[in-house]
Amino acid sequence: MVVDKSKHQLEVHIVAAAARKIETIQTDSGLATVREISYDELRARSRLAIHWLKAINYAGMLRYKNVNPLMNQLALALLHRHSGTLEDLVEDLAGHDRATVFGAVVRAAIHGRLDLDLSSNGLCGASHWTNRMSRGE
Repeated sequence: MVVDKSKHQLEVHIVAAAARKIETIQTDSGLATVREISYDELRARSRLAIHWLKAINYAGMLRYKNVNPLMNQLALALLHRHSGTLEDLVEDLAGHDRATVFGAVVRAAIHGRLDLDLSSNGLCGASHWTNRMSRGE
């Protein structure tokens, strides 16, 4: 069971063999949404989840570092290209090592500045990204 709290509403996720079901129940804290997730649905999403968990490690290595100059350079590169692959950004930010650029890109994706597609590959030079700011979001 996984418990999330977003927008001040409790949401409970239960992995069950049964088919997908969503219901709302009353709790002492208010309304809660209960969502049952089938094993097949969990299996279908596990590969993408693993790709993201591995990618988050790159962002984690920048945790205690001052990366403001790098993030500013990345922002300019994102505005210049609008979309592309991680390899494009590694080339644009040639003064930084590959792992640091990957970490900055993942951090930007986590903060909603770009969309990072890890569905077909894990984090690699061929991973595609799209600048969310250039779409007016």
